Amino acid sequence: MDNFVIETFNILHNMPEIGFKEIKTSQFLASELESYGYTVTRNIGTTGVLGVLDSGVPGNKFCLRADMDALPFKKDGNDIYVHACGHDANSAMVLTAAREIAKKGIKSGKLFILFQQAEEKVGSIQMIETGKLDEIEKMVGIHLRPISEAILGEVISGLSHSASYFINIEVEGLTAHAARAYLGVNALEVCVNIINSVNAIKEDVNIPYSVKATQIKTIGNPKNSIPNKCIINFDVRGSNNIVAESIIEKVKKIAYLTADMAGANILNISIEGVPAGDLSSELIPIIESSIAELSLKSLGVKNTSGGEDIHYFSKLKGIKIGYIGLGADVQNGLHTENMSFDKSALPLGVKVLLAVVDKEIGIA
Repeated sequence: MDNFVIETFNILHNMPEIGFKEIKTSQFLASELESYGYTVTRNIGTTGVLGVLDSGVPGNKFCLRADMDALPFKKDGNDIYVHACGHDANSAMVLTAAREIAKKGIKSGKLFILFQQAEEKVGSIQMIETGKLDEIEKMVGIHLRPISEAILGEVISGLSHSASYFINIEVEGLTAHAARAYLGVNALEVCVNIINSVNAIKEDVNIPYSVKATQIKTIGNPKNSIPNKCIINFDVRGSNNIVAESIIEKVKKIAYLTADMAGANILNISIEGVPAGDLSSELIPIIESSIAELSLKSLGVKNTSGGEDIHYFSKLKGIKIGYIGLGADVQNGLHTENMSFDKSALPLGVKVLLAVVDKEIGIA
């Protein structure tokens, strides 16, 4: 098992594909599941894969889930793809667990193995909309953690992600020559005023949150003219959905009021992102006891400022979610091109997953 999970990781690591284009990755994972005896559905949504192992005995309908997609980078002026978030590791651990379980079978219920497309692009929603995941009642995911959150041998039994949203606002003013600025409405100035007002947003200091401008750009104007179009992007984080939704509503209100006062228009406000984690109180103790029986160090439930689209399975379908954070001495940080980790963590992650499955549906 130890060698297999590392070999599988190496295969996946060397075929990085970005979200909705995980063609080779999904084909490899689906073929492997079929060879283990799973009933496999391919191309759920776009490239998602679902394997099912049915005991034939009534019981829990339990799912192990991993993400598949890599991240895009520029190198020497060329587009490259790199598994810089560890999704190759997540998929390797889940596939290995699926293989080990299939060797022995399950005692009750159904086991679902889900390889999700495009986590970085909120690919879970498209998969949910197909209706092909409707049977699933409980779902557990696993992810390598930055070294600042967990080191090798440490496991987070409940990784609680923050809500994470991008707000994109397009402002329309009125163009004019810069020598006669009074004849126009400066969309750039409107955006700056929106940013300054957003910086004054306050929420409960006991609840971690943040809102900040991350991009601003004008469109199509020469240097000596008043810009009539400007786009700003805000990044919103909140440790729960209430504070995140409150911030989003305040940002929208500020944008409309500020534009109206200046005689500008808001052409569009688009919002994309993921909700905060709503972890199952049933699954946390099961994961906790699984960690303990393997003599690993549990860090319990831990909040992280990062987001994860697994939580749409809870928000949109009511699936009970558990999320394991695996210490792996990750170096250089997630989402960096040169991210690395200690591969000896991978067999530990598989063992935790196997212990959780055994408690939920029984491994024969």
